[in-house]
This record gives sequence, structure tokens and C-alpha cells, in this order.
Amino acid sequence: MATVTSQILVAVAGLRDTVKINAQAAAVMLTSVLKEQRNNIKEKVPEIMDIIYFHLQATQEDSARQAAVGAVCLLAESHTGEVVSALLRFSLPCDSHVTQIWEALGRTKKPISRRVLAELLEMLKRRPCFEKNETPESKSNLEDNASLLPLATTRALCIIFSNKECTVPMGAFFVSVLIFLIIQLHYLVSLPEVVCGWEDKFQTSSFVSCAVEALKAVVKREKSSLMLSVSLAGGWDLLSMPDTYLEGVLLLARAIVEYHHSLDFAVFTKVAPLLHHGDDKQKLTAMALFTGLLSTESTYVTLKQLYILGHLKNWHIDPSPTVRWLALLGLGNVALHMQKKKEVKALLTDILETFDDPDEKVILMAFEAVTKIVTCQKQKAHLNTEFVQIARELHPFLTDERRKISCAAGQLFVDLLQALSGKDKSLLQEQVLSSMVPLLINLQQPCPDVMKSCANTLQECKVFLGWTLNDNQESWDAVCHQLVEQYPDRLWSFLQQAQEYLRSSRASTRNAAGIFIDIIIQHLENRLVQKEGMNLLQCGASITTEEVERVFRLYPEPCALTCCYPCSCGFAI
Repeated sequence: MATVTSQILVAVAGLRDTVKINAQAAAVMLTSVLKEQRNNIKEKVPEIMDIIYFHLQATQEDSARQAAVGAVCLLAESHTGEVVSALLRFSLPCDSHVTQIWEALGRTKKPISRRVLAELLEMLKRRPCFEKNETPESKSNLEDNASLLPLATTRALCIIFSNKECTVPMGAFFVSVLIFLIIQLHYLVSLPEVVCGWEDKFQTSSFVSCAVEALKAVVKREKSSLMLSVSLAGGWDLLSMPDTYLEGVLLLARAIVEYHHSLDFAVFTKVAPLLHHGDDKQKLTAMALFTGLLSTESTYVTLKQLYILGHLKNWHIDPSPTVRWLALLGLGNVALHMQKKKEVKALLTDILETFDDPDEKVILMAFEAVTKIVTCQKQKAHLNTEFVQIARELHPFLTDERRKISCAAGQLFVDLLQALSGKDKSLLQEQVLSSMVPLLINLQQPCPDVMKSCANTLQECKVFLGWTLNDNQESWDAVCHQLVEQYPDRLWSFLQQAQEYLRSSRASTRNAAGIFIDIIIQHLENRLVQKEGMNLLQCGASITTEEVERVFRLYPEPCALTCCYPCSCGFAI
């Protein structure tokens, strides 16, 4: 073995000879020794790789460099794993010499290149680990730290996939590399920008960028619109940041659904085991792909419904808000394929329970899931009672102090109104009338998004009620006039709702409630109360809630309203 290693050392060193014939002789010698001894030098592969890499850095002649790189490919034919492991030690960082070797391994004979890629895939499945208390020796020998090999693997794959001359197997291999590159990104974006102990050598952002480029190169191999779809929607940027990583995974899943119908179930089969046996990062990524791909009917039909719903319902009650968010996304996608009323109602019940979730993002996803059900079922007219229930549950959120929730609730309410056919509209009339005061109150909020959302929702309510109003002129006055003229028996109910808002902690809400009461009173013209009561109401609107309550006690509501009473949240039902 010592003689063989010496021969290889002499041959590789001879490649640097400035006399061309000597360099050519060294190349012949190197090839001859490796072919003759390649089955006997397994233990010496790391040492041989060190020799080749060291001399390659000083070899300028192109033919000599090609001979050295060819020797690595020849060595990889018999000792693929050892060559890949040795080369990965030089790949963090990855210089032009290592790049040339990886490119050569990628375009060598298919049996060899496929084995190289298989070895890299196994390395890619590992989780990079960073010890907090490294020794000075480990800090100075970054390439010897096996825990960083997955990062070096990412660089190697990026080089191979980016080279158009490299032959890359598709099919199951493509799906596996795609999934585990995404998971590597999850590991990386969860790390601090500079890992303790590697300040001078490890910048997380550089490896995140490398993983993204590798992912792009893999996707581009399919020659489809997938990469274009994801990049135009900012998917790569989403994948590169910890707060938006899962959203990027979902965007990628949607692109697979849209452009790669043959891949969706293949991805399912690869991620399913990770749902049970993966680490935390692998499980979350697998969950995102699992729930995102449920939007395709083929995967939903192929997988057993009980299997799918079993997972989603367990995640639905998970302590982690992120897991609950993903569960709701999955439930919404499952709703796209359900046909039986009983199944949809059960699913809707589970989702509505989440409206009270403490996490804002979870509530927003619950709204989105309900929107999918409303959209899919609106033509079937067998969930109209459930639509009324949804409208009731939405009422507290129309004036929610959280801007995104208030706007999303308004949009969902609009979807409900548009989903009902003409003959069933009366079912929601009570809910529409009960929503008028909250929407008018929220029109006075200082947030432009909330104001716009409320205006759109209010306009849809007017259309639903058959009103024809000009929103550009005195909208408040016109709406209040319609309420007084068309619903005189509900005026006390409207005033009671406004009175509840006089107790709000927000000054804008209290002021809006006072304005509403004042305008209603101006339109009453002694219709419901005597002059004295009218004056007291006007004072109460601008001074204290107690005054308004006193007026209500002095002048009780008409008998016509005995069927209406305020619920615990202040709305008439």
C-alpha cells in the first residue's frame, strides 16, 4: 500500500512538470496505477484525494488538470462513498478546483454519476449540527467537522445541477432531493446569522443562498413553469426567512400541484414517513407539503380520508400555533373535495371552534378555510343554515381591534352574502341588519385598510337589502335614514348596539357610537319617544352611557321588539 501511494504521489506530482512529454507520461502512469490497484486501495482513498487536491491547486496546464480530475472519476468508479466523503471535506468553502471535480463527477458515466448523487442525497438527509464549545483545533479544521457535511453537500449539488452538461436522474431521485433541500433550508434559516465558534468562517446567509440556488437548479431541470411560478410570487425569498419559510414551502407545493400533476403523490409518499419519524424541522416541512398538496383531488382520492383527517384533527388541537395553522390549511383543502353534507358540516364545526384561538394567524387561517367551504358549497344550497351560523360567529370580529382579522371577517361576511341564492336570502337578513351598526362604527377607524374593508362589506349589505344609495355623499346619514324609514321596529335594538360601543376602550369607537346615536335621533322626529326622552338621548350620546341607560328605562322598547334581545356580545338576535 505504501508503494502504491508513493506511485500515485509521484504520478500526480509529475502532472505539474513543465515538460509536456513528462506530464503526459505522469498521466499515463496515474491512470495505470489506479486501474490496476483500485480494488485494493479503499483505505487509502482519503489520502489519495488529499494528494490530488493539493497538486491540482498548483497545476495550470489544462490537459494535466483533466488527467487529475479523470483520476478522481476513475477512483469513484470503485470507491464512490469514500471519494464523495473525501471531496466534501474540501467543499466548505468550495474553490474552483473542487468545483471542477464535482462537475466532472456529474457528467461522467451514468452509473458513476448516479452513485455519486445517491451518496450526496444520503448526506443531504442529515441535520447539520454546531457544537457551542469547539476546541481551537476543530475551529481551525472546519473541513474535518463531519456535522457540517450536509452544508458541503448542498454546495456540491448546486454545482452539479447548475452544470448543463451534468446528467441528473429524475423521478424518485428528483423528489427526494427537492424535499431534503427544502428541509436543509429549514435547518439553516433557523440558525443565527453567525454560529457561535465559527464567526470567521460561517455566515448562515451564504449557505441559505447556496441552498436556494441548488433548489432553483433542481427545479429548472424539469423544464417547466414551476420555477417561474415560484420566483414571480416571491417564493424563494419566503423560503429564505424563518418567519415566512413555511409559506414558501406551501407556495412551492401549490406550484407542484399546478404544473407537476405526476409529482404530487410521489411527494406524498416521501413526506409521509417524516410525519411520524422526522425531527421537528422535518415534521413541520412534511406537514406543510402534506397539507398544501391536499388541494389536488388525485392525492385526496388515493389516500384514505380517515388517514388524512386523522392527522389534521390531531394537529388541530396541537399546543403549537404553527401546527394548528397548518391543520386548518389542510382542513380547508380537504373541503374542496367533500361532497356529502354530513362530512362538510362536521368539518365546518371543527373549523368554527378555532375562531376563538388565541393566535391571530390561526384565526385568519380558520377564516380562509371557511371561505373555501362557502365557495365550494354555495351552488348546492344545503348548508344555508350553517351559513347563518358562520355569520353569527363572525359578528364579534367585524369590529375586532386586530386590523387583519377585522378585514378578513368583513370579506368572509361578503362571501356569505354572495353565496346565498335569492330564495334563501331571508335567512341572513337578521344577521345583515345586526351587522349594520358594527360596520358603521368601524368606518370611523383611523386604519385605511379597515375603513376600506368596512365600506366594501357595508356596500354588499346594502345590495343584499335592496338599497340604492350613493356612497359618495353622506353615507352615514343615508344609511341611518334607511334604517329609520325601513326598520322602525328595530331602532331600539340599533341604539342598544351603539350603546355597547360607548364603553369601548378606543376613543374612535366611542366617538363613532355617539355620532351614530345622534344621527338616528335626528331622523326619529318623535317617532318612538317623547321630546323629553329625545333630549336625554342626545345628551347621553355625547356624555355618558349611564344617561342612555336611564332613557331606556324611562322609555321601554315597543312590544314589537319582544322577540329581539341582545346577546352576550351586544348584538341583537
